[in-house]
Amino acid sequence: MKCVVIASVVATAFAVSACDGDDTTAPEFPPEVSITAPDDGSTYDVSDAITFRGAATDPDGGIIDSLIWTSSVDGRLGAGSPLTVTLSVGTHIVTLRAYDDEGASGQAFVSVDVVGPPSVVITAPADSSRFLEGADVTFTADASDPDGGQIDSLVWTSSQDGRFGEGASVSLSSLRADRYGSCVDPNRDIARANHNRAGRRRHIFCWRVDQIHRRSS
Repeated sequence: MKCVVIASVVATAFAVSACDGDDTTAPEFPPEVSITAPDDGSTYDVSDAITFRGAATDPDGGIIDSLIWTSSVDGRLGAGSPLTVTLSVGTHIVTLRAYDDEGASGQAFVSVDVVGPPSVVITAPADSSRFLEGADVTFTADASDPDGGQIDSLVWTSSQDGRFGEGASVSLSSLRADRYGSCVDPNRDIARANHNRAGRRRHIFCWRVDQIHRRSS
């Protein structure tokens, strides 16, 4: 019986010693990260500058060493907050990753949709066409939105006369010729297509219109 009691006491002492060990290392928690701008699911034009804002805290009381932004489409975007960038066309999953002074990291995500400009084709008159001053000229154009949005308007402007019409077809005889009799600069005559998606203007795209000549004397 004494042997049994001694064995029991030793076993108990060993168990207590194991529970009261000197292992006091606390678990390491990753930084807590949040993205405050832009809103998840926001849509932008490809030419828009987009500002990303985020923050991170270390639940262990450590220091946040860095904030790194990356895109699933464009790769690394930059560091810090705020960060303003332009993105390529597509749906981007943007990640903000924070690192603390112990090397632990945490992350947050936001989805951003970037759309391209509408496609505009002037179908008439032919490029470099010549007209007498006062002649009736009909301009026609086709426009489409590669993102599936609706074309909101087509606006026509001239480098000489400014805005002169709206719509897929415009006819007029009042475009002025250059006062020196030379051609109107074809690179400055433009058609604009505005397209609307989800209730907001999406983009303005410019295209070349044809030269207009005055009547020779």
